[in-house]
Amino acid sequence: MSRRPYLAGVAILVTLLLSSALGVEWVEVVGGVDPNAAPPAPAALPAGIVSSSGAITPPIPPPPTPDFLPMPLDYIYLFDNGTGGNYIPWWGQSYYAMRFQALYLASEINKAGSIAQIGLFKNYYASYYNTFQNASVKLCHTGVTSLTTNWNNNYDGHTPVWVWHGDLPRGCASAGVYDTLDLTTNFSYNGTDNLIVEVLWSGRTAAVGVPSYTASGSGNRRAYNYQDTTSNPLGADATANSCRLGFLGVPNDVGVTQITAPAGWTAPDLLDSFLGGIC
Repeated sequence: MSRRPYLAGVAILVTLLLSSALGVEWVEVVGGVDPNAAPPAPAALPAGIVSSSGAITPPIPPPPTPDFLPMPLDYIYLFDNGTGGNYIPWWGQSYYAMRFQALYLASEINKAGSIAQIGLFKNYYASYYNTFQNASVKLCHTGVTSLTTNWNNNYDGHTPVWVWHGDLPRGCASAGVYDTLDLTTNFSYNGTDNLIVEVLWSGRTAAVGVPSYTASGSGNRRAYNYQDTTSNPLGADATANSCRLGFLGVPNDVGVTQITAPAGWTAPDLLDSFLGGIC
């Protein structure tokens, strides 16, 4: 009678006792597969296919890229033919602060809409540059037709809108061009009230003034204080700064009967897109 089965049993018993003492966990293995192992992750679906709660959604083709550019600004020129020149409000060669209001009548603007840019103002001399610090630009509706030496009275009960603030570089390489400013907040102009364009600054980087073209208007068209930004105006007169207002353009679709897709674009076949995503 062979003792090999007996010895094999003793060896297994000793191995179990040692494993228990060493804290080794034994797992029954059947056919080389661990029954306690986590199941494998499901295979990834093809790109563009989303599966949730058993539903499969075909990919949606992207819309065609519009075959047009943004509408340009519509410009309104105010006192564009002025021949005079004046340093207000960019009187940087003599003063350290300025508050200035300019008045333009609704009959001169003759347009309603969203103002997104202002030409502040029409440059009189070439290559005069300065940066005006802590500058703010405000726009305000008003019913007055002539400015006074009281800032708040000039608002006529309306609330000014702050459309830009920061350190404002002024000056152009050429004379006779508008020194434009893109507003950070567009102003919705109603087209019936008059408009105040207000500029404030305190501090400048150089003792340089930047003059602008001016003309003469009816009534007082500007009010100004070149000592500080809080006291009431030191003066008001008929001098009108040449100014340009940039209104956001509105597409004119009157008479449009058909919209043509961009050249080379064809409508996608949703069935082909679906089958191509799952096959």
